[in-house]
Amino acid sequence: MGAVSCGRVAVPERRRDLVAELDEARAQHAAALAVHDEPRSAPSGPPARAPQRGAGWSALQRAFWERVVSSREEHADRPVALSDFLDDGLPVRAERGLRVYRDGYLASLRDALATNFASLARVLSEEDWARLAAAYLAAHPPRGHGFVGLGAALPAFVADHRFATDYGVPTRVLAEMARLEQAQLEAQDAPDPDRTVTPAELAAVAPEDWERARIAFAPGMRIVRTTHDVAPVVLAAGRGEAPARPAAVERAYLVARRGGGVETETLDRADAALVEALLAGSSFGAACDAAQADSGTEEGAAAEQAARLIVRAAASGWIAHVDLR
Repeated sequence: MGAVSCGRVAVPERRRDLVAELDEARAQHAAALAVHDEPRSAPSGPPARAPQRGAGWSALQRAFWERVVSSREEHADRPVALSDFLDDGLPVRAERGLRVYRDGYLASLRDALATNFASLARVLSEEDWARLAAAYLAAHPPRGHGFVGLGAALPAFVADHRFATDYGVPTRVLAEMARLEQAQLEAQDAPDPDRTVTPAELAAVAPEDWERARIAFAPGMRIVRTTHDVAPVVLAAGRGEAPARPAAVERAYLVARRGGGVETETLDRADAALVEALLAGSSFGAACDAAQADSGTEEGAAAEQAARLIVRAAASGWIAHVDLR
């Protein structure tokens, strides 16, 4: 059973034309402020037209998001116009302002994806990564302020995505890399339990109570099953190294936070089945039965192996509660 600590490497992406647009926008904004500071007479003529809301707020939101994620400049066929939700009479016209916002916002989202899924971004060609990120963000817009949940649906999206390049492995392997990295992100971001169970507390549990004991792990613990050994790929990418092609061997990884970092361990079949059953809410006795059935080990050996795993999990701070009711 090996332990792998996976870091993160940022993959910056910025455009020179975006910088130029921002500089021009700042200059025009400063000029507009200078005009506003000068004494002015009462305005004459009809008041400026306020943005329209006849299309409905939901339609406006959808139209705005389409403009943000779209790389096309033409939207004449859209039922909602920019003038419906942006004031086109400001110093920076609506089309240009939205283009600057769109480029900066999408660049930030793509950077976040490339940082969170460093192995996938490193393995894929620049063209394939750009197309994947654009298609994914268009289909799965952010649902909150944090970046951890941004790629929650990416593993499933990758599994169905068509890449221009053949990477020598089935597409599901690329999805497995993304799934392992997402699990590591979630483990890092998960809250700490209020307290953890120590090995001494486990030792105080009476032998006759273990059969019905239910074990609650820390919120960040995950089990990730794969068809290839993708953890070394993720580790190499985290170090900024060129990863080797993953071996075609089934793996079960336990992902959990220890101290300030995240550890990824390779579990054997019995341990993986045990933890999966416990995570699903099974009693310790039922989880031992599941581990025995999955691995084919003898009953006594399965129980002894399960006990060793639980004690080690307690020593690592991964057990939040033991319910004996």
